[in-house]
Amino acid sequence: MRMNRVTCALRDVVTKAFSAWFADDLPNWVFALKTTAAGLLALWISFRLDFAKPQWALMTVYIVARKESGLVMTKSFYRIVGTIVGCAVSLLLAAWFSQTAELFLLALAAWIGLCVALAARFRNFQSYGFMLAGYTAAIVGFGAAAAPAHAFDIAQARVSEVVLGILCAGVVAEAFFPVHAGTRLVPEARARFSRFADFMAHAFSLEIDTRRMQEIQQEFLTDVVGSETQRSASFLESPDARLRDAHQRWMNASFMKLSTSFHGFIQAMRRFRTQASPDSQALVTRHYDEMIACIGGQSAAHTPEAVAGRLNAYRGNIPQLRQQSRQALAAMEDREARRDTAAVLNLYLQVVEDFADYTNAVAALCHPRTVKPVAVPAFSLHADRWIAAISGLRAVGVLFVLSAFWIATAWPGGNGAAILGAVFCILFGASPSPVVVVKRVAVGFAIGQAFAFFCLFWVLPLADGFGSMALGMAPFLILSAWLIEHKRFGVEGSGVFLAMLNALAPHNQMNYDIVSFINDGIATFIGLGAAGVAFSTLPASAERLRERLLATLGKQAADACFAPLDKGALRHRFESRTRDLLFQLNSPPAAAHGDAGDAMGQALAILEVGQIVIALRQRLEHFAHAGAVGAAMNRTLQAIAALCGHRANTERRHVVEALQQAGNALDALANLPPEEARRRDILLASCYQIRAVLRDDEWFGLMRRAPQAARNLTGGFHAA
Repeated sequence: MRMNRVTCALRDVVTKAFSAWFADDLPNWVFALKTTAAGLLALWISFRLDFAKPQWALMTVYIVARKESGLVMTKSFYRIVGTIVGCAVSLLLAAWFSQTAELFLLALAAWIGLCVALAARFRNFQSYGFMLAGYTAAIVGFGAAAAPAHAFDIAQARVSEVVLGILCAGVVAEAFFPVHAGTRLVPEARARFSRFADFMAHAFSLEIDTRRMQEIQQEFLTDVVGSETQRSASFLESPDARLRDAHQRWMNASFMKLSTSFHGFIQAMRRFRTQASPDSQALVTRHYDEMIACIGGQSAAHTPEAVAGRLNAYRGNIPQLRQQSRQALAAMEDREARRDTAAVLNLYLQVVEDFADYTNAVAALCHPRTVKPVAVPAFSLHADRWIAAISGLRAVGVLFVLSAFWIATAWPGGNGAAILGAVFCILFGASPSPVVVVKRVAVGFAIGQAFAFFCLFWVLPLADGFGSMALGMAPFLILSAWLIEHKRFGVEGSGVFLAMLNALAPHNQMNYDIVSFINDGIATFIGLGAAGVAFSTLPASAERLRERLLATLGKQAADACFAPLDKGALRHRFESRTRDLLFQLNSPPAAAHGDAGDAMGQALAILEVGQIVIALRQRLEHFAHAGAVGAAMNRTLQAIAALCGHRANTERRHVVEALQQAGNALDALANLPPEEARRRDILLASCYQIRAVLRDDEWFGLMRRAPQAARNLTGGFHAA
């Protein structure tokens, strides 16, 4: 009996260990085998076509290799574009400046600096395309300048071998055990919808406090940014991914709008409950059960299709709800209480509209052929100019220093060191901690050089054909590919395959020259060391970056106040850029010098007031008597922008006074037609929403980033 228990326990341990390996590491080994097969295929074709540098095709396979086929396709596309542009620029530079080394280096440095700066300004694979354009010009340019008569042949060989490697990587990725990121799109969208529906149900049940609200908003922020990254990466994956692309844009845009409006409503209710009478509160809270019923209490009812049907029916009753609310509000004697209640009711109805839009977008994403998506602008990203400038200067400085060393010493490996130094600055400049990355890559380079030495001088001399050569290289290639996807050793893995493939340099006629091997290895480490010194000498201060991001975050309110509305596109740009800034603040390196909760609170505060301001401006555009209140509204917007920009001489009272004037101007408009009177009342409600926000010491402290500076406002003010 005891032996049976021991056997069962041992079997359970083995089963769990195998299951963990099967889930975590088996996909890495499959990826390694696929990558090695694609690399050897590219190498064999290069040999058959007698390419000048077959290692470029092999290295391209490893550079573009990813587990997901869509990422391989997208990265390959930008690699082809970057390679062609870089080769074209190198030909121009060689034609213009090949006779004068100094002018050639100056022009090449300017181009590399520009590419690095642009790579820092963009994200994802767009950034990678600019990197490629920069270091391809360096790789091809030095050879083209040294032999101008063969410049076109060098560029053509580079493009041909890169394209061959891309084709082999893409074919193998799709032909054998393909992994499509797009297959996760619909399940993840449904899961996020279900989580947000639960979140709303709990919030309407008054079970979520402000801190928990911020934590949940942080989770959804990561979801939105991740969804946008996945969308851009999987666009070239399949026709279905391209079909869902516009639907995913619509879903993300509507989700951002809903999360902001819902947060604003919950915050408004928090303030409203502290000052409103129970009867006034009941005019709003009586609708909670209606919304909870639309969401559904069972998990099965949380499917977007089911909720969309209920919400669309409920939204169809909004005109009737508005009429009932006006009748109930007309019975209230206190005008201040009436308008405060009207403001909160308007926020609730806006939540209903936004939730219905989001639900319809998710349902459309799940069934893209049945519903035409709503067109939305692209996700607006923020790139810091200071970081871009520092990145460009680093690459230019390394290229100048190493090129000067090469020219002064006439060292045969000097051009390789200069090229690699600039390449490393380009590749690692976008890393949150480039010095740490350089150290880890250096470890990988040392291992890669050791692998290359053993393979080149002990294994490959025994090969008598491509088959035996491939068998000799395969173990090293497989291990390198496995390291690339390893969670812990991915950075070192990149160094291993870069150093090993560069040192092996397989050709039809192999060259087993120990002197050249050592010389190229020294050049590699000098280039890597120069990049490390550059990152240490010209660091992108994380503390300064955080300060700049926070300052830009504060300026988002000014954009909400004065940027062109652009037919409704401003709201989406405001929502997406604010979230992108927050994502950067909560990610390395900026996250190392500040509290994530403070940044989240400030961003939510800006989103809350910004959405009200943009809605106010949009309603004012359709108000026939906008000219009568335009001056007062403009003063209000200026005061809000100044407050959110953290000007030292700006206090809440300046905004309060401007709102007072705007409210008086709106109240002075009498005898309006019913439709215009309704629009005036909505504008007044927006003013009251801003007033309620400003009276909140918690909100003001977040905006000023100094809660102790917040002061209570005494006294009321009319219509604002």
